[in-house]
Amino acid sequence: MGACLEENVAAPGRCLAPSSLMFRSSSATLLEETLLESPEASCDGVYRTVQTFLRHEDLATTMRYLESNPRRQRKAFDPYARVFPWPAPP
Repeated sequence: MGACLEENVAAPGRCLAPSSLMFRSSSATLLEETLLESPEASCDGVYRTVQTFLRHEDLATTMRYLESNPRRQRKAFDPYARVFPWPAPP
């Protein structure tokens, strides 16, 4: 059994052991964020790169690994900004 992480645990006495899934998800999200910062990045190219990194056959599987990401949502809606205005960040 893995070591317990006591920080950021919702319920007292609950043990949160890091898993390979947590590391894969974190690294995939970090790669996604890094690629999205590139000015010439296309959404399809970013997600295909992450898919290749995780060695998934199906892109839907890759998307389940990625954490909720407002930057991704903003980039996806940027081409439609005139029709669907995105609120300015606080």
